[in-house]
Amino acid sequence: MHDTTNDIKDKQWKIFLIAGLLLFFIVNLLQAVFTEVSADEAYYYMYGEHLEWGYFDHPPMVGLMTCISNILCDGNLNVRFVTVLLSLLTSLVIWKSLEEPHPDEHKLLVFFTILFSVVMFNIYGFITAPDCALLFFSALFFGEYKRYLKDNSLKRSLLIGFLMAAMIYSKYHALLLLALVVLSNLPLLKDKRFWLSCAVAATLLVPHLMWQVENDFPSLKYHLMQRSTPFQWSFLLEYLPNQLLVFNPFTFGALVYVMFKYKVNDTFERTLLFVIVGFLGFFALMAFRGHVEPHWTIVCVIPLVLLLYKHTLSDPKLLRYTKRFIFPSLLLIIAVRILLLTPASSRFGFYGSKVYYQAIGKVAAERPVLFNSSYQAPSLYHYHTGMAASTIKSAWIRTTQFDLWQKDRDFIGRPVFLCVPWGHSQVFHVNDTVFCGLFSDRYFSANRLIINTKIVGTEPKTPPIFHYGDTITVDFSIENPLDSVIPFTNKDFSISLLALYENGYKSQECHYDTITEIKGNSVVSGRLWTTIGQGIPSGKQRFTICLSDRYTYYDNDACYYDIFIEGPASEKQR
Repeated sequence: MHDTTNDIKDKQWKIFLIAGLLLFFIVNLLQAVFTEVSADEAYYYMYGEHLEWGYFDHPPMVGLMTCISNILCDGNLNVRFVTVLLSLLTSLVIWKSLEEPHPDEHKLLVFFTILFSVVMFNIYGFITAPDCALLFFSALFFGEYKRYLKDNSLKRSLLIGFLMAAMIYSKYHALLLLALVVLSNLPLLKDKRFWLSCAVAATLLVPHLMWQVENDFPSLKYHLMQRSTPFQWSFLLEYLPNQLLVFNPFTFGALVYVMFKYKVNDTFERTLLFVIVGFLGFFALMAFRGHVEPHWTIVCVIPLVLLLYKHTLSDPKLLRYTKRFIFPSLLLIIAVRILLLTPASSRFGFYGSKVYYQAIGKVAAERPVLFNSSYQAPSLYHYHTGMAASTIKSAWIRTTQFDLWQKDRDFIGRPVFLCVPWGHSQVFHVNDTVFCGLFSDRYFSANRLIINTKIVGTEPKTPPIFHYGDTITVDFSIENPLDSVIPFTNKDFSISLLALYENGYKSQECHYDTITEIKGNSVVSGRLWTTIGQGIPSGKQRFTICLSDRYTYYDNDACYYDIFIEGPASEKQR
């Protein structure tokens, strides 16, 4: 006889699931529409306008996301629609991965409470970032891996390989996730089907690897070398508080309770624990070499939900804790969402930029706009006005995708507006918006000149020792890769050579034969001298010669030299 009661219960929980997911989708959609686009999102929007197999900062998936969003939608959704859709699908995939044998409304409420209590999961429900795609494909991967452990069929192996590639195409953090999965289950290394998955992933990643090779591995150099900075206690001390904010202190506390109280029951659960502990531990160590962005561990939300859901249903104490603390914390999540719609969110970059950059657009009119040492400003300007913009790279400021695009090359010799606060700039007022800048009828810059240097009389592997008052002699060459002539004596962009000392960010003048111009696709070589002044900090220094055009410094990362400065001037000047 047909069980009508079970049919009704089955229908009720499905309706509850659909209603919960639909509410989450609608809230995210409205939030995406009414929250201003951030600087990073505007940057990724430009990725989408220039689809490639890779970008300086990230793999290409986020560019594909914004490209599709731009095709389908207008307004803020032209950069966020795919993100909102992926957050919905990620929630559904995580639920499916639980493989709940007897679902009902109460269990769904527990699931929604745990998942939606994670602060950054809410943020990535409407804010576009590479993490959004990483979360989606990681959720699919965890579910498929769980099934793979029971049945490592050829079909499942091929799908695992595709998901491995998709995760890496989303964000390089996927490599850490995959490494932790293998460490949690070393017999995988003897599994031929697993190696087939790796082969599939490697094959799919070939276009991205070719892009890296063609561009001299910019992402690898940036993430492994350029992000490293001297140790600061603040980096380490802020790490744990930031993680508490990312995951919600109450939810994170429940996770710690589960990790210490319960033993691992199977291989999949061991993998979940390995991923959580591995990510948190790895980035805690990374805090010794620089600032760790709080959201870098966000992929842990998936194993967090899978573990907490299981033990919350079987542990009365944990269930009471969830009802009394985690569920009420959803009110704080709602408050954060509301805050992002107000002027108070300007400190986080979600308010005020549209008015500011549109004001610059009114002054610049049809002229391209150049900003100093920023990828955020030209991205926001282009997003809010649709007009051409680029950045002028500066020494000690990190390289970005703009240095690969080199859009400023197209502006050489053309009228431009420079939005910079130095030189001959003036103050502009557009209603309540104030900014500095200047017009130039013919733009020239040292931005794309390539300088190479060598300190005379020193060994490459032995840092030389200098004293205050000593003269450093340097051989230099300057290459102009552009087709146009770059004048060194232009009234707005006079270019000179300066000595830079990274420790203390000091510069000193150089003496050399006058350079009037560098013709297109040519090289100028010479020798210069610079004296070490008393204002330069003593001790170990990073020294280089840079080009300066009154507005900023242009260096070559490959031409920094370690030197030591100590004591008074030596008897014999170098």
